[in-house]
Amino acid sequence: MHQHFYHWHGQADLIHEPGILEARWNAASSFELASPAADLCSLIRLAIFSEAAPEFNKRFSEELVKLEPTFPPRKNRELLKIMATVVLYEQLEENSKNADATALGIAAAVFSTESESAVCTDLLERVRGYLDEESNKVRPTPNSREDLKELKKILEEGDLEEGDLEEESEPTLLLGKVVQSFGESLECIAEENQFLWWLVGKQSPILQERRETLSPEQYAMVAAKEAADRVNILPPPNSILSLLSEALSQCAGDPQKSTSLLKQLTAASSKMRESDSLIATTAELTPLSSAHSVVLSGGKIDANTLKKFRLPPRFSCSPLKLSVQYFRELMFFRALHHLE
Repeated sequence: MHQHFYHWHGQADLIHEPGILEARWNAASSFELASPAADLCSLIRLAIFSEAAPEFNKRFSEELVKLEPTFPPRKNRELLKIMATVVLYEQLEENSKNADATALGIAAAVFSTESESAVCTDLLERVRGYLDEESNKVRPTPNSREDLKELKKILEEGDLEEGDLEEESEPTLLLGKVVQSFGESLECIAEENQFLWWLVGKQSPILQERRETLSPEQYAMVAAKEAADRVNILPPPNSILSLLSEALSQCAGDPQKSTSLLKQLTAASSKMRESDSLIATTAELTPLSSAHSVVLSGGKIDANTLKKFRLPPRFSCSPLKLSVQYFRELMFFRALHHLE
């Protein structure tokens, strides 16, 4: 149980008996996602916006009552928000596809100030910590020197017998370990190489134009898509802010100057088409993708449209901030695909 659960729970219910708190944490921890992608999106909406589909709320409440009989089955909206936070927090305890999708989904959902103020601070801190830690773990520094020395020594001694090459023998295990390490290293090197040539080339592969001929507003979402296409491993690299900043700095303009979101969405290229099925699932959790899909379909993009996706009507941000946000949404989509 998290050390601050006492305070989380106190926001929604005055019951503070240790036994009740532990029982409720355990109940939320035991909740199983019937449909990984859909249920995960519902939990994130509930934890961040205090809203989810009525059918999910009903099922979530019923399951919690079964697991913890004192849990109120009705008039429990705020308490459900806290329990959803517990489920999400528990998802981040160990690295997994579910954990990646959870962290990337929450990171995408808290784009606007309005959203960020509503979410549990402890959950956001855990998300940032998870993405930072796991991004480095899945991109380890290759270090097979000692294993190779040992393998070389065994081979040079030249006294191998047929049984020494069996599945569980020391030479076989060492060889397998080295090959696995090299494979992981090659995947990381390929990713780094892709990003390097993308930056050095100073051209947009999608638009087939030099970046110096584009404004940051025109290139912001395209840059995010091009960067997302170069990610081989989830979670994505921690250096993405620097990479996108460098790419946008090659444009004709200031990528950190605040600009109307409506203007930037209108300037975004029609060559980037989102997955309609995922947008229907994520809705306001991926506000830029949702709003851009309206533009692509020829719909009206205005203050009311932005409000629908939980964006302030006169929302402004820099092209760099918009690019980072769109990249996060694309990573969330990819993580959700891995759950299906």
